[in-house]
Amino acid sequence: MISHLEWLEDVAIKEGYDSRIVAYLNYRPDDLMAFQPDHTDKTFACPRTWEFMEKLIRGKEVSAAKTGLYAGTITSGIAVSFVQFCSVIGQIPDRKAVLSDPLGTPVPQDSPGRWMVVAHLSDGITDDTFGRLCTYINRFGLDFRILFFKTAMLKHPTLRTHPDYARAMGDLNRWLNTTT
Repeated sequence: MISHLEWLEDVAIKEGYDSRIVAYLNYRPDDLMAFQPDHTDKTFACPRTWEFMEKLIRGKEVSAAKTGLYAGTITSGIAVSFVQFCSVIGQIPDRKAVLSDPLGTPVPQDSPGRWMVVAHLSDGITDDTFGRLCTYINRFGLDFRILFFKTAMLKHPTLRTHPDYARAMGDLNRWLNTTT
């Protein structure tokens, strides 16, 4: 059995997969591996076909018009779900808004929007932007914050020494220790 979290950390995040795939597979972890022995489709979702999807969408818009192409890669049901998930990208706050007003920029209310914005913001972090991104992300629930910080540290390990990282880990640690 493939570990969803290990695959995300060891492959998708480390290899720099498109943030839409990372966000989607956090939202729908069972869609990483959807093999069914009695299926009649010629393909199924698995780590290899998600790698194909990564190459198909890298730097391109995910559009409903290409659902057939995606279905030939990750199966029709998952392709439709992925396209619908990606449609929220136009509704999430952009990086400029978050950086200019991390406390005032709205947090998406729906789960797909939250997964998408967290994965999107973990791309392109710099030492200068990290503090403001932490302020914004700390307004999210635990699952979303964990994804953000885990992704940030895998992509930018030098940020472990950033004071905002230490503060965020302290907050997460306090939260985790009070709920067990």
